[in-house]
Amino acid sequence: KYLKSKVSVEYKYMGKGIASKLMQYVLEKFKGYRIYSCIAKENIPSLKLHEKYGFKEAYQFTQDKEQIMLVKSN
Repeated sequence: KYLKSKVSVEYKYMGKGIASKLMQYVLEKFKGYRIYSCIAKENIPSLKLHEKYGFKEAYQFTQDKEQIMLVKSN
């Protein structure tokens, strides 16, 4: 079983801590699960957020654009 979801914050709300609150919620809700996150390589703010919460790079691939798959054992 797996859950596929897309979470994003609208540009005008960036920098207000909303993404961090969302990440905290997801990590708490799915405690005990391995969580994967696919992020466009140029999306530096998202990559930094995921690193802040302990996600590690699993691999890189190209699907329309360069992307990085991150994983966290929660």
